[in-house]
Amino acid sequence: MEDKSKVRSEKFQQTPTHCELKQSREFFAINLRKKKRIENLNKKRATANPDYAQISGYFIFPIESIPVILISAIGEFKNTKLNSIQRLFLLTELIPKAKAPIIISSLLETLYEVTEKSISLPYNEIFHSNQVIAFMKILKLNDVYLKILSLKIIYKACMKSLDVANRFKENMIIEEIIGIINFGYNKDIKEYAYKVIKSIIGDSIENRDYVIKSGILENCIKDIKNPDINIKLACFWVLRKLVSFDILQYKEICEKFFYCILESLSSDNNEILYSALLIVFYISKSFENVINFIYTTDYLKIIMSFFNNRNHEIVVVACKIVGNVIENYKEKSMLLVDYGILNIILIVIKNTNSEVKCEFFLLLRKILENCDQTVKAVLDNEIILVIIDNVTSANYKIKFNAIVCVCCIASTKDIGLLRKVLDFNVMEIMVKGLGGGNCEQHVIVLKALHNIFFAVKNFVEGEKWENFKNIFIDLDGISKLEDMMNSRDDIVKSEALNILVEYFSNNQLEDSSLNLQMRPITVFNFD
Repeated sequence: MEDKSKVRSEKFQQTPTHCELKQSREFFAINLRKKKRIENLNKKRATANPDYAQISGYFIFPIESIPVILISAIGEFKNTKLNSIQRLFLLTELIPKAKAPIIISSLLETLYEVTEKSISLPYNEIFHSNQVIAFMKILKLNDVYLKILSLKIIYKACMKSLDVANRFKENMIIEEIIGIINFGYNKDIKEYAYKVIKSIIGDSIENRDYVIKSGILENCIKDIKNPDINIKLACFWVLRKLVSFDILQYKEICEKFFYCILESLSSDNNEILYSALLIVFYISKSFENVINFIYTTDYLKIIMSFFNNRNHEIVVVACKIVGNVIENYKEKSMLLVDYGILNIILIVIKNTNSEVKCEFFLLLRKILENCDQTVKAVLDNEIILVIIDNVTSANYKIKFNAIVCVCCIASTKDIGLLRKVLDFNVMEIMVKGLGGGNCEQHVIVLKALHNIFFAVKNFVEGEKWENFKNIFIDLDGISKLEDMMNSRDDIVKSEALNILVEYFSNNQLEDSSLNLQMRPITVFNFD
């Protein structure tokens, strides 16, 4: 017992020895000097070599992570105004002259690591014409591994900078890559070759046209049937980029690969399926022949089958394709109703995903426009209640499209359908639609209101007509119309004025100042 007590007392509140304290102070001093030395070096590197533009910003890339074999080479650059990243990229000029493959591969591996770690690397300033030429020479080497590394670095640089992409284009990289693809290298080279093509296109219509004229499409059409999933995806990325511009030309070429990708609509891979559908959407937006083909074949049913997909991106793009078809065949939109689209939309818009809801409300709006048959189908379906429920949605887009759907229904010329519409208290929705929103919404609501007033006035008269107008006044409709007179949009002003003048005489305008708001709101009917 006495021994244990002695051991505990020795261990309790031990203080460092004199030697330990001295060692701790030395370690602290060494770390402090290292830190100060790094700060001084960074201050000296304030300006760049006059032959190269200065790289702004500070890049966190520890020098110790650079292989030992490169440290001496980097140190040979006597200009201390260049930081380690600048010196590292300057070494690319020496690659074609280097004889030791280990030095070249070590340099490229380090460069690739830099591009992966540094998010804001200024490629436009690093990739001067000398570096571009150096990388083009690497692509001509017979070493497959070096080709892959250089393609990865080029892909990243071209993705981040259009200027760099143009420099590589001017140095005939597209032609070089087509040669690489045709030579039949391994799948990794092909995959990154297609990725570089995609990055060269970027957002430039000029580059898009240049790539199409180079003949790369023939390779893409051939390789979208490649069994390797990565090569197939890379081809789809190139095709997506080619057709994603608003101005689509080359009709024959686009239609050619459109028919080739239809087979991919049966793919089990969601990324390939999404890419195929996206290409169909872009092309169907531009070419009537494609829309006609989708409408007159079973592909319309196939595309509608994707509404049940669990991937929201696939559902949205499939919905957009059907929307493109309906815009060109509004008079035949009843075909979609026969295919059961209302029941599908009813299920889908109960989905909590707002983006999906917005797209399907937009599709429903297109179905309802200028077709009394579809209006009747909606009024006979439970979906009308869901539309009305979403008029008060917190999401602005959903609310807007739901109000527009109600307005499309209320714009029917069939007096029998209009009776059913009024049974759902749409007048209250119309008045709410005049509040807030935007000019587009106001115009749509005002036109629907004009249609309702015109139809009711021509069907009833006397006391029933007065009661109908009183309901509108009770809902504060007159005040909303007067607010519309202050709108910035001339069409809104004109529509509001027409309703006030045509359906509310001077006497009625005087009545609006009376205490009519106390009158109970009742649903008007024609009987």
